[in-house]
Amino acid sequence: MYKRQSDINVEVVSENNAEFNKDVVFLQSLDANTKIKKGQTITLTVSTGKIKVPTVKYSTFEQARQALTELGFLVERTDVFSSSCDVGGVCEQSLSAGSFAEKGDTILLSVSKGRDLVDVPDITNKTAAQAAEILASAGFTLNTDIKCSNTVKEGIIVEQNIPACLLYTSPSPRDGLLS
Repeated sequence: MYKRQSDINVEVVSENNAEFNKDVVFLQSLDANTKIKKGQTITLTVSTGKIKVPTVKYSTFEQARQALTELGFLVERTDVFSSSCDVGGVCEQSLSAGSFAEKGDTILLSVSKGRDLVDVPDITNKTAAQAAEILASAGFTLNTDIKCSNTVKEGIIVEQNIPACLLYTSPSPRDGLLS
């Protein structure tokens, strides 16, 4: 037999619970068929239908995809250059770990395709200061060594260890020989 609503107090609390759809009561403060006094409060806990998003950063894409789809999320992938993640590893996820989302929500995973390749600039016939500036703008640093030359003025780069126009990963030190 059900009591009229005015005879009891009902408190509804929302809680994230991935096992139940949104708005489903999954817990009540009193067992069924418990006798209660007039004015007593029963608390009903209702599911928000949301799931806690796990961290999948630094997992392989396949591991991350499997973990997220098992929880009911959709997964999309975008490939990005990254020097902080292994090739094929997840560098970023669009929904933060620890946040809550609904089943069927899409999580975008940024997956490393390795370091970006850049053109090596030509620093020959430049001063060390000019060469350092040119290399810095491309993400490199300059390491110099001294080489004697009868044809190039002192303090000028006479050769570089990685030829200009080659594609190379950045950042990385590049050597130039000073006259």
